Amino acid sequence: MKLTLLILLLATLSVRGADAPPPGKRLYTAKCARCHQLYDPAKYDANTWDAWMEKMRQKARLNEDQVKQLDEYCRAVRENKVATRK
Repeated sequence: MKLTLLILLLATLSVRGADAPPPGKRLYTAKCARCHQLYDPAKYDANTWDAWMEKMRQKARLNEDQVKQLDEYCRAVRENKVATRK
């Protein structure tokens, strides 16, 4: 009985994890939307976007892990590997 409940719980958690947005997207919507509208990274070339990200990372007080997650997410958006809206 306990084993069955554990298996069901783990299965539920793994399904929820599959639907969860990437950490970079969660950060993008949580940190960036606090102060301004969300901009579509796909509409900017890498150099322009990176320059804005450098300015904004200081204002948003992002740590290195958060910067990396945001960078990975935004690059994937620009390369059309992930959708910006779900």
